[in-house]
Amino acid sequence: MRFIAMLQAFSLVVPALSAAQSAVTPDWPPASGSRARILSPVLGDKKQSGTIVSATPDTLFFRRTAQSPVQSFSASQITSIEIARGTHSRGKKGALIGFLIGAGVGAASAAATYEPCECIALDFGRGGSAAFGGFLGGILGAGIGALVGMGHTDTWVPLEVPRR
Repeated sequence: MRFIAMLQAFSLVVPALSAAQSAVTPDWPPASGSRARILSPVLGDKKQSGTIVSATPDTLFFRRTAQSPVQSFSASQITSIEIARGTHSRGKKGALIGFLIGAGVGAASAAATYEPCECIALDFGRGGSAAFGGFLGGILGAGIGALVGMGHTDTWVPLEVPRR
C-alpha cells in the first residue's frame, strides 16, 4: 500500500518538474545586445535569428545581421521570441545513441560472421560471439557519439511577449 502511495506522489511530481523546465520567462523587455530568435508574420513563416538592438515595453528593435537594417516590431506583431541563455553540449546524448547503434551493428555483424572454431577451447557459440561484438561495438559507438556531441550549441529560452 505504501508503494502505491509513493508511486502516485511521484506521478504528480514529474509533470510539475517538466513544466517548470519549459516555463516561459517573463522578463520583458529583453536586454539590448541579446541574441534572439523571433517568429513574426513580418519576417515570414520561419524563426529568424539576430540581435536585439533595443526594446521598450511595446516595441522591439531587431537586427538579423551586422549589415542588415534595424527592424522594429510592435509586441502584437511577434508570435514568439526566444533568447539565447548560454550554451550546452550533447555529449551524453551522443554517447548513448552511439552506444546503442554500435552495439546493434557489432552484435549483428558478429552473429552474421560467426563460424565455429575448434582451435580455441572456449567457444561460446553464436550468441556469445554476438554479445562480445555488441559490447565492443557499443564501446566504440559511445566514443564516436560523445565526440560528435561535444560541440556546443545555444540554449534558447522562450520569452513571454506582453499582449495588450
